[in-house]
Amino acid sequence: MPLMTEEWVSFWYQCLTQNIDYGIYSSARRECNAKRCAELEARFERIADIYNDFGELDGWPDDGMQCPEWKPWFEPRRHLFMSHPSEVETPDQYVQRQGHLLIDLPLQQNEAATAETVRQFLSDYYAGKTIAPATPPKYQLHTRNGRLAHGYRQVQTACASVVRSYRVDPETDDDRRFEDAVAEFVRHEIDNMGWKLDPEARRVLQETGKLSAQRLESFKAMLTKCRRDFQAFAKNTIRGRFPDDSPFESTVLDMF
Repeated sequence: MPLMTEEWVSFWYQCLTQNIDYGIYSSARRECNAKRCAELEARFERIADIYNDFGELDGWPDDGMQCPEWKPWFEPRRHLFMSHPSEVETPDQYVQRQGHLLIDLPLQQNEAATAETVRQFLSDYYAGKTIAPATPPKYQLHTRNGRLAHGYRQVQTACASVVRSYRVDPETDDDRRFEDAVAEFVRHEIDNMGWKLDPEARRVLQETGKLSAQRLESFKAMLTKCRRDFQAFAKNTIRGRFPDDSPFESTVLDMF
């Protein structure tokens, strides 16, 4: 099973925030518009369940997981995405559950020695036993043939490609030509995307905002693919699947 992490959850959150159908449903729930809710629930069978878990979402902030709002949203929902051990402060109130084990752990002088103590204990514990595992978290990363459907880098760059829009010139409020918007995107986001540009071309880009025609076409193609990936991932979040780019009818905000 692919390992869910907090960063993966943040990608999931970001994609869902830009699903327009989810936003409309959130508004309908807030306004107690039963008719609109019923219409959307008929189209998207999991939308009510997802809303009950994710709640009403704000747009993904520029500072991402470092924003003050992230932890208050994530921590109460951590259990929906990942299994994690926790300290038992009142053992007399502990309730035994399938797939969980309460142990008295003698801490060693360092982490490595303590980890070895746990490893040896678990090795002995598992030997010759049939283990009934814990119930898995409700939301898991989408797989194909037992493997993660889409890798970290593909999803990370898809999300990074839509964090902010460069289509409008902030000085004139005019729409930039698509080519100019791409150049401006590369100028500000090249490192976040992990793309490469030789030092001289980078200097020219920073000073003039221009790219050669060949480089512009190359970056335009890469950016278009990332944005297309994001659209597909965001569409599928409304049915509780991520990262999934399967064809699915849902409306997603185009930030570019």
